[in-house]
Amino acid sequence: MYDIFDATEMLFKALNVPEVTNAISGELCNGGRPLNSQKEDIVVNTITITTIYKPQLATSNINIHVKDIEVGKPNIKRLKDISRIVRKAFESNQFIGKSVYISDLGMLQESERKEHYVNLRIQWRIYDTKQN
Repeated sequence: MYDIFDATEMLFKALNVPEVTNAISGELCNGGRPLNSQKEDIVVNTITITTIYKPQLATSNINIHVKDIEVGKPNIKRLKDISRIVRKAFESNQFIGKSVYISDLGMLQESERKEHYVNLRIQWRIYDTKQN
């Protein structure tokens, strides 16, 4: 059976391509973001995965962090540009034995950090069996 770490790693590998990593000033992060980062970072994580039955169902996030132009004013252009690059990389990836899709897309404010982030909610249906 797959676990949250496997799903996060598969998603990270799908996005760890020059088109994505060269588009941001910061890092593509697997699981967590560097403390107090002021750069454009992309964080990939998985919040749930079923472990009892097949297909396994999982929910992951891709969060694209961009500093505000000024307090409370998001940098819409950068958020849009980066999220489109990420979506293209994600959608061009083949997750063999799995149905993986973006179920939701939203923008949220991090007022304490003076930034906004785009959240891509990813849903998984995992049909294959993990090979160790």
